[in-house]
Amino acid sequence: MRNSRLTFRMACEVNKMKDKLKYIDVCVLKIIAISMVVVAHYFRFFEPTSHLNGLKSKGFFGAALFAFLSGYLADINNGKVFGGGWLFHKIGSVYLPYVITNLISMFMYKSWAFNPLKQVLMGSNDGVLWYVPFIMVFYILFFIVEINEWPRLILPSMGAMIFIVLEIAGADSQWYTSIGALIFGLYADRFKDNNLRSVFQSVTLFLLCSVAAIKLENIPLLKDVLTTLAGIGFCEMVFNITMLVPNREPKNCKTLLSIASGSAYWTYLIHMKVGFILNNLMAPSLLPFYLISVVAATLLNGCYLKFKRDLNRLDLKSK
Repeated sequence: MRNSRLTFRMACEVNKMKDKLKYIDVCVLKIIAISMVVVAHYFRFFEPTSHLNGLKSKGFFGAALFAFLSGYLADINNGKVFGGGWLFHKIGSVYLPYVITNLISMFMYKSWAFNPLKQVLMGSNDGVLWYVPFIMVFYILFFIVEINEWPRLILPSMGAMIFIVLEIAGADSQWYTSIGALIFGLYADRFKDNNLRSVFQSVTLFLLCSVAAIKLENIPLLKDVLTTLAGIGFCEMVFNITMLVPNREPKNCKTLLSIASGSAYWTYLIHMKVGFILNNLMAPSLLPFYLISVVAATLLNGCYLKFKRDLNRLDLKSK
């Protein structure tokens, strides 16, 4: 009897959610999200005839997961927004590496004669780096709303308006899933549950909306709404499962996790350039494409971190 009570208590403990995602959770989910995008781009651009090319359309769930994490982290860290340091940190960690990558790619693609400002600021020469200006617009809007203490509902209202504009423009699915996931991320912490029921609900939402979106693809508005709900369901499913998984923050590993997370972001920034080089040298395959992208991204991330440390030292010396 005593053993059965202990087993029941342990099961209850396992099925209880954590208060919030831990740092290791965020880093792992970022790596998963970006890996999904990179793999999808490989089959879309470099091996479209593969029997696995169905994966090329699944990358927008990776983009949605990354957008969800951006919204979730902005919400739980909103106290850091005041003072301006939060926004400058986002510019330095998100936008500046993006600009550096775009400058390099102009010389790689020899495209400096074609609207260089648009290439540098919007990443137009790759066609896949749309997420960075998208998320920077969100960070700026979030910063403005928070420092002025305006109602948070302004953000989902603006998201709905942007959704309508994109629908009129005929934008691709990743825009809708990312907007929905981003807004969901802002509120996910308030709606978390404490049992497995939430996982089953999110799995059901994800599967039903995914199937319905495929069946109703000839009705654009309905398809895009269902795709958005499928993206939200996917992110909610991943969030709930992660919150239910018991783990401990590894000691003395925060620096390593930070490097891994930063390297994953650089992988997103440069993977198309790696594919471009490999495509000119040989017929690329997925594993070398992915591994070379990760290694190159890790080196670039290390160089960038050193550059930032040197700048900080110079700033301290000047004071």
